[in-house]
Amino acid sequence: MGNQFKQIYKDYGYANQYKTISIKKREIESIFNPRNIDTDCDTIANMLCSFKEVINKDMAKGNYHQAFDVFLEILDSLSNHFVEDEHFCYFDDMYSPDYTCSDMLKSIIAQIKTGKVPAEDVAFLDKGIAKIAAMEAYEEYGSPFSVMDWRKFMDTL
Repeated sequence: MGNQFKQIYKDYGYANQYKTISIKKREIESIFNPRNIDTDCDTIANMLCSFKEVINKDMAKGNYHQAFDVFLEILDSLSNHFVEDEHFCYFDDMYSPDYTCSDMLKSIIAQIKTGKVPAEDVAFLDKGIAKIAAMEAYEEYGSPFSVMDWRKFMDTL
């Protein structure tokens, strides 16, 4: 595994899960292949939908940290490719992957509202989203807008 991925894993706190997470990271990265770029990046958004199921299944099993890892990996890849592959050139007013991620976040927030998610997992997610918020995609373009949605939610706690 490349040093770039090791640093990402270290930053997000899953240094002991390289093999498991690296497979998911590769799957996520493959979705952002430039061949999948089309109008509104709909193909990418549709391909990301399968990860909503993964996240929901992990949360249903109480594996919140793992679910949040996957979500953060998606946001990280989306943020990187939004800038690197100039996704902003492929949509007028609707960037479909943003809406897919927003749907994922809605599921996550619904789980948090049940009171079942440990505070340390919420803190982990909050820290990860703060890192996403510091990336060029969010600072310059406001993508992923789920960062803003998360901040609004956190303001209500």
